[in-house]
Amino acid sequence: MIPFKDFKTIVETLQKASDTSSELYNKYGIDLMNYENNYHTLIELFLSNSFNEVQNHWFSWYVYENDFGRGNLDASMTENGVTTKIAYDLESLYEVLKEYETDKGNN
Repeated sequence: MIPFKDFKTIVETLQKASDTSSELYNKYGIDLMNYENNYHTLIELFLSNSFNEVQNHWFSWYVYENDFGRGNLDASMTENGVTTKIAYDLESLYEVLKEYETDKGNN
């Protein structure tokens, strides 16, 4: 698993590119989707080769469905009758990804 510091840099860079693209489109009508897609493609290619299928699912859910944790979607896990909120911020997403890490070269 990549160190949290590097993971955080990747996600924050992707988020900044996405936010900048949205801001330019909303304020000035400038569409950078084709330009931004290059970043998404590179990062997703890297992650698909670094994470397993379950980890990729959680990453995609956090980034795309939950808008980098800003979408107010909740995810939780119940173990021994205790429900715990998970993947609610970048640190907790990282913990979920570590939990689903396997010995298939993802360490």
